[in-house]
Amino acid sequence: MSRQELRLLILAVAVTVPLAILGVAAALTPETTDFRCVWTGSVFVLEGRDPYDLADWTRATYSVGVDAFGRTRESNCFGTFSYPLTTAVAMVPLGALPLGVAAVIWEILIFAGAVIGAALLAQAAALSRAHSLMLIVIVLISQPFEQNVMSAQFGGLSLLAVGLLAAPTLGPARAGLGLVLAALKPHIIPLVPLVRVPGQRLSTIVAAAAPLALIALVSIAVQPRWPLGWIAELTGQRREMLGMEVSLWTLASVAGIPILAPALIAAGLVPLAVAARRARELHVLDLIAVVALGWLILIPYGLTSSHLAPLAAAWVAILRRALVPTQSGPLILALFLVAGVLPWAMYLIRFDVLAYNGLEVTSALVPLATAFVLAAALARSPKVATITRSAPAES
Repeated sequence: MSRQELRLLILAVAVTVPLAILGVAAALTPETTDFRCVWTGSVFVLEGRDPYDLADWTRATYSVGVDAFGRTRESNCFGTFSYPLTTAVAMVPLGALPLGVAAVIWEILIFAGAVIGAALLAQAAALSRAHSLMLIVIVLISQPFEQNVMSAQFGGLSLLAVGLLAAPTLGPARAGLGLVLAALKPHIIPLVPLVRVPGQRLSTIVAAAAPLALIALVSIAVQPRWPLGWIAELTGQRREMLGMEVSLWTLASVAGIPILAPALIAAGLVPLAVAARRARELHVLDLIAVVALGWLILIPYGLTSSHLAPLAAAWVAILRRALVPTQSGPLILALFLVAGVLPWAMYLIRFDVLAYNGLEVTSALVPLATAFVLAAALARSPKVATITRSAPAES
C-alpha cells in the first residue's frame, strides 16, 4: 500500500468514527427515526394488518420521544405507510425482530451499503485503489450520507443498488439484488435499472426480475387492495407534504417565483441531455449518472438523504472522466466543490436563506450544480473501454 493510499484509508476511518457515534445514537433512539415507520410497516404485514388504515397506523406509530440529540419530538410516521407494500414485505426479516435490535442492524446496513456501493462504482469505473478510496471518502464525508445515518433512511442501500447495477458484466444474481434494493424506495432511482436492459438476454432479465416479482405477488396475497391504499396516501397526505420537500419546486415556492422551478430544471436537464448526446463515448456509468441525476432534479419529493445514490453516481462518472485520458485539475476541483463543500454550505445556511420549516431547501441547488459539472465531464472523451446501448449481449 502506497503512502497516499494509507493516508486515504486513515482518513476514511477517521471520518467514520463520528458518523458511527451518530449511527449508534440514532439506533438507540429509533422511535424518532424514519426506520421506525418502515419497521412498523413490516410488523403490520406479519400481523395481517393494513398499514394504509389511517386510524390503525396512527395508533401504532404515534409517540413522543427523545431523539439522538436529546430533543423531545413526535414520531416521523405521518399519514399512513408512505412506501409500497412491497417495501414492507421485503423488510419482513427486520420486522420480525424487536425495534431496538432491528434499528442497530439497519444502521450497520446503511454503512455497509454505502461503502460497498461506492467500492463497486469505483470498480466499474476501473479506478485505482487510491482513487477508489478517494471516492469512498467523498461518500462518507458527504452531507447526504450524514443525513442518512441520522434519519436511518435508505440511502446506503440505494447506493449499493446503483453499485450492483453498474457492473460491466451484469448477471441475474447481481441484477436481481440491485433491483430489489432499488425498489425499497422506488422513487429515488427508478430509471437506473432501465439503463441496463438494452443488450441483456431475455433469460437474464426474467431471472433478475423474479425476486421482485415474487415480493410483489406476496404483497398482493397479503393485502390485495394495497395499491389503492398507497395511491390514496400519495395523492392525499403525501401530496400535502410536497411543500416540505427539498426540491427545486419547493425552492421556487418559498422564493415566491413559481416560474423559477421549471427554469432551473431546464437549466440542469438541457446541458445534461446535450452533453450526453454529443459525447463520442458513453460508459455505462455516464448513462446511469445522467438518468439518476436528471430524475433527482425533476422530482418534487425527497430530502437530502435521498440525494446520496444519484449524486454518488454522478461523482464517480465525473471522477472517471477527470482522470482519463489525462488528469483534469479543474474538473477534480469542481468535483470536490460540488460533492464536499456545496452540500454542507447549503445545509449550514438553511436557517439564514429562505428559511422554511427548518428544512435545507437551498440544498436543492446541489443536484443542479452537480449537473453542470457532469455535463462538463461528458464533454471529455476518455479513450477507455465503454459500454453503450449497442454493446453485445451479456450473459
